[in-house]
Amino acid sequence: MPKTLTLEWAKGNSAENLWNALVEKYHYLGHKIQVGRCLKYLIWGDGELLGAISFSSPAWKLAARDELLRQMGISQRAGHDFVINNSRFLILPQVRVPHLASRVLAFATWQVVTDWSRYYSIEPKFVETFVERRRKGTCYKAANWRLIGMTNGYAKAGASHHNSQRPKTMFLYGLKRNHRRMLASILLQPNIIEADH
Repeated sequence: MPKTLTLEWAKGNSAENLWNALVEKYHYLGHKIQVGRCLKYLIWGDGELLGAISFSSPAWKLAARDELLRQMGISQRAGHDFVINNSRFLILPQVRVPHLASRVLAFATWQVVTDWSRYYSIEPKFVETFVERRRKGTCYKAANWRLIGMTNGYAKAGASHHNSQRPKTMFLYGLKRNHRRMLASILLQPNIIEADH
């Protein structure tokens, strides 16, 4: 396990070119131009390049997430400012370190609150992500992200939605301790939302 982890800013610089190339080559979703707000980082451990991670604007409409936020007193409109999306997370295939991914997630979610607030003048409260069911999301579970449901596989195209992909598992994480407690409390209640739109 690396003694020190660092995140290198990869936005508007040569590090972003490397980030794009790594994600295109090694991430199962590849690299796509991300619309809206986005922050990218290269992940380093003891001077060795370990991977890449990014955070971007959240999905526009997710019933499970939006209902959870509503129960915490956050409207859907406000939620789009208070939620960010962990849109890419890559540990390079040659890196084999137990528990590294969950440690990186903990470090990156701590760092992005500061950077997102400084860069966009908005302090995020939650971060979401979507994981293909076959991949299980083990590192997110180990980092105490909460499973909140399944997507329906719909994507927005113009003014409508169409079924364009397989359903994915949705995870949500509170970026501060009180947000994590609120989320955990609500998820303990029966009959929470089952799917998104």
